[in-house]
Amino acid sequence: MKIPVLSDIQRDSLKEIASIGVSHAATALSKMINKKVLIDVPQINIVPIDDLSKEIEPSEELMVGIYLRVIGKVSGKVLLTFKKESALLLTDVLLKKKAGETKILAEMEQSALKELGAISTAVCLNAVADLLKITLLPSIPHFTYDRTNSIVKELFDEVKSDYKYLVVVDSVFKESNNHILGKFLLFPDEEAFTAIFNALQLQTLIQDKHALKYKK
Repeated sequence: MKIPVLSDIQRDSLKEIASIGVSHAATALSKMINKKVLIDVPQINIVPIDDLSKEIEPSEELMVGIYLRVIGKVSGKVLLTFKKESALLLTDVLLKKKAGETKILAEMEQSALKELGAISTAVCLNAVADLLKITLLPSIPHFTYDRTNSIVKELFDEVKSDYKYLVVVDSVFKESNNHILGKFLLFPDEEAFTAIFNALQLQTLIQDKHALKYKK
C-alpha cells in the first residue's frame, strides 16, 4: 500500500485531531502538577517507515524514549521522544523542581516521564478513537535512555517488517517560561492507517457538502 497524498484539508483535519489530543493531554498534565501546561503542535506529517532516521536524526546524543503499544480493534506502536536536555527540564516541571535541578534520570524521574507518556498517549489515542468510532488503549509504558543511534536502529529493526509508515507529531510542551520540544511517533498497522485515511476522506466530503450547501 502506497502512502496516500493528503489534501490540505485532510492534513489540517489530521493536525486538528492531534491538537485536540494534545490539548486534552495538557489539561491532564496541568491537573497532575497543579500548574498550567500547554502543548502546541507546530507540524504533523505522514512519512514512509524508511524515513524514520530523517525524523529522528541518528547521532551520539542521548535521548529519552517512552514506548507503548496500541491495544484495540486496530493496533500500532507509539514512541514519545525527548533529547536529554529536554527530558531533564521536563522532569523538573513534572516533579515541581527548579529548572536545571534534575541532573540524572533515576527511578523517580523515569517514573514521572513514563506517567507523562501514558497520560499523553491515552488522551491522544482517545482523539483518534473518536474519529474512528472505536476504543483504543495504551499498554504499560516502557522507558529507554540511550544514544539516539541505538534507539533509532533498535526501533527501525523492530518496526520495518510490520509497519510501512508513521505519523510524526512535533510537540512543544509549554510551562511558564519553559518550552520543551518533543516528538510523538505513531506507527499504525495497515488497517489502522487505512481507517484513519478513510475517516479523513469522509470528513472532507462532509465539509465539501456543507460548503456547497452554504454557497447555494
